[in-house]
Amino acid sequence: MAQLDPVNQFQGAVKWAAYSGARYSFVALRKDSQVRTLACRIVTGYRAPSADWSFVGDVDELVVHRGWLSAEELERTINSLAGESLSVGDVELVHPRRSDQSRYTWSFQDYFSVVKKRIGWPGLGLRGSGDVQDFACGYDVHRRLSRRLAALKPRSFGSWASLAEFLALGGEPLDLGDSKPVTLECFAPMRVRFADVNYADSTRKGMTAQIDFLTDTGSADFHLLLDSGGSSEGHQIRPESSFHEGSRWQAQFDRPDRPESSALCLVLDGQVVDQVRVPGNIEALHEQLDGAWSASLGHESAASPSSGSSVSEALTLGLHPLIRQHCASLLATEHYDEAITKAFTIVEDSIRTKVHATLEEIGRKLVARAMGGDSPQIVLSPVKPEQEAGQLLYQGGIGFLKNPRSHRLLKDPDRETAQEATAFASLLLRILDNSPVRSNSPDSDRDRSGWE
Repeated sequence: MAQLDPVNQFQGAVKWAAYSGARYSFVALRKDSQVRTLACRIVTGYRAPSADWSFVGDVDELVVHRGWLSAEELERTINSLAGESLSVGDVELVHPRRSDQSRYTWSFQDYFSVVKKRIGWPGLGLRGSGDVQDFACGYDVHRRLSRRLAALKPRSFGSWASLAEFLALGGEPLDLGDSKPVTLECFAPMRVRFADVNYADSTRKGMTAQIDFLTDTGSADFHLLLDSGGSSEGHQIRPESSFHEGSRWQAQFDRPDRPESSALCLVLDGQVVDQVRVPGNIEALHEQLDGAWSASLGHESAASPSSGSSVSEALTLGLHPLIRQHCASLLATEHYDEAITKAFTIVEDSIRTKVHATLEEIGRKLVARAMGGDSPQIVLSPVKPEQEAGQLLYQGGIGFLKNPRSHRLLKDPDRETAQEATAFASLLLRILDNSPVRSNSPDSDRDRSGWE
């Protein structure tokens, strides 16, 4: 039997009748009487957003849309995924061809964690990747459009990154930028997800789970599975009690009687809809919780975590949102080396995004380009010696804490080292967030002097 291609797999796996339509966003280029895709995302949903949520903008040949597809329009869109063009509302998006005349390299994403990372909800996804965007546009055109984003009407944007955030549809930013590939993404989220799991509640006798629904629901038949391997078979854990406010439910469960576990699955109406990794031995985790919570607060004596607090929350309390999002689970599951590497990768990528650097610009050279010289793009301080000292902080963090882990095997750090390193990365991100960007174009010569 021939293997289905990713597009057919995705089209056949999703229960389309369950959705009332889909939100969409795209950035495209008008060229030769066509509208050519640069980046497009479609996320199915159960209800349409408010009318003022939609957006249609343009500047020069750049076209930007954000809107809602009805069930009938969504059906046309899904049926046109593998065609010459994609029907999105009243627009036909032509897929740019690559040098080998193909359009996309397709991948079917049926791992809940991958889709949840991308859009915030578990589900199924399809992703097509094409040529790099500045190739699809033409290098000079892409550079000109980068400068013209501020003139986009009816709303301007300061950078590709800010436009990508605006078009994110509640998930990670859309892929936009000179080194990003042309992308077409389509996601079908599940109706429910884990919002948080606390493996030791305030009674120390059970655990609690916060569960989000995409729509308000008056009743719900859900339970948990331990070590199910993603099937509906396994060790079931029924809720002892539950209550909800709107679309968020909180359920109390008995402590699992099987100490060794690898995954905790959420089951709704007999279907596995989400899962989280369980950090090793649950019994050992319960014994360590007080110490982890105490360490995160800087106390020597143990203090019980409050109800609704998780291990990951305890280990990243007060840190930058990007560190909490990407490093909390690594710290909670004792992947300390990965947590440090991830934290400083976030710092490096945030610098790159802020100055629109290419992927080839990395590490200390990237920092020097962004923060060094007589007219740095990222202004950490108006005082030149302080600017130079700040530059060294970023170069040292990336060069000393990230790069060695990227190039050779090191002894695993302990929890305290990992927490302090990720806290340092968090501080660098907050400084970066509050540091203005100065244009280094010829028109800004007046900004090139004036150090205090």
